[in-house]
Amino acid sequence: MGDKLLEKRRERRKKRIENVRNLRETQWLIICEGEKTEPNYFKGLVAELNLKGINKIDIKTCGEGTSTKSLVKRVDRYFEYCDKVSGATKIPYAKIILIFDQDGFGAEKFNTAIQMAKQRYPTSIVAWSNESFELWLCLHFEYEQSPLHRNNYNDKLTAIFRSNGEFTNRQNYEKHGKNLDNIFKSITKCGGSYKTAIRNARKLAAGKDLHNPAKCNPTTMVFEAVDVLIAESEES
Repeated sequence: MGDKLLEKRRERRKKRIENVRNLRETQWLIICEGEKTEPNYFKGLVAELNLKGINKIDIKTCGEGTSTKSLVKRVDRYFEYCDKVSGATKIPYAKIILIFDQDGFGAEKFNTAIQMAKQRYPTSIVAWSNESFELWLCLHFEYEQSPLHRNNYNDKLTAIFRSNGEFTNRQNYEKHGKNLDNIFKSITKCGGSYKTAIRNARKLAAGKDLHNPAKCNPTTMVFEAVDVLIAESEES
């Protein structure tokens, strides 16, 4: 009796592991340096794409709240853990997207982190921004080619959200925008468009020395991540 019960438990555990493994092979993993803004944005974006697209995209977002270089090391530890749990011999996700900023880090550290990510995970999408992810958000509304500090992007977003009724005159992006559960929807309500952001970001990147990201201010490669998500949702 005891042996049969133990065997059933083993079978159930085996099925759970297999189900998790199968899910991850079709699931996208998005690991972000920021804890809330970036994960919430991508959750909102994917929800929108799933409403319009042929295919439903399944994502797992992780907001690490850590520095750029440490983010890559945390990715290493994350996959080491996955290997122990599932016995996987390969990265157990369909695609990995890494989102991080320069955001005050030295040029050498920023460039090294990007190189590390591309070398260790060559099939991943390394969607870096110089100087911050907020540049990508601002590009939903207008083209911006001046090298601004992240605070200037925050101020621009504050003005946009206030003028469109998303914020009161006492609210600002730094304190209230970063924690919005659906910042993507707020941007859309204010007239922003991810398609506009893609065009603006691609235009910004054109002609830049992308082998030296620290010198590419302003530039954001987030459009590459959004492009592949769109393609996934539209693929027949």
